[in-house]
Amino acid sequence: MERANQYLQTSFLPGRVFTSPADFNTHRGWLPRANQRLLRRTGTRPALRVGDDTAAMMALPPMAPRVGMSDRVRLGRDYYVRVLGNDYSVDPTVIGRLVDITAGLTTVTVFCAGQLVAAHQRCWDTRRTITDPTHVANAAQLRQAYRSRPGGRADSDRPSAGRGPGPVGLRRPVRPHQPRHRHECQSASGGRAMSTTGKDLGGEVAFLARELRPR
Repeated sequence: MERANQYLQTSFLPGRVFTSPADFNTHRGWLPRANQRLLRRTGTRPALRVGDDTAAMMALPPMAPRVGMSDRVRLGRDYYVRVLGNDYSVDPTVIGRLVDITAGLTTVTVFCAGQLVAAHQRCWDTRRTITDPTHVANAAQLRQAYRSRPGGRADSDRPSAGRGPGPVGLRRPVRPHQPRHRHECQSASGGRAMSTTGKDLGGEVAFLARELRPR
């Protein structure tokens, strides 16, 4: 096995570029030539031994072995999960819940309580961000629902009764040692995300938890 791998590394892989295992398998024109080589160790050609090797093989097990990578993580607020060096988006309606990740040779799937919440074609590059437009649209709807609710950020940004015209009681009092402000932070997907601090963050988290709770 080691000698066969060495042959691939020195006589086949140099000078070639592959995008996926499927692309690698399309370059199998080298196999007939390689199998006609006379091996000094066996004294014969691999093409002549294929039949003997096949006859000596055992039957496959009744259940296929589990292959690929699997993991369980809690979905963060940026609704991305990191899989083998890349970030994949997940339906933001399951933010804060445990999700099961499975990465095969061709796909990356994410389940939450048995429900499919993400399905992507696996990227064989690294440091890439793969985003499903549906997940972005769902996240925008959640933000809009939060901002438009009574007492949400859209209302709390209006002037209070003591600072000019506007509805009374919609702006929460802020203690001097707990200022309300927002700052940018680096998200797991490599982009910029808006984060809040103070009581505004607590209200947003509580609202999202109520909205995302299964009904």
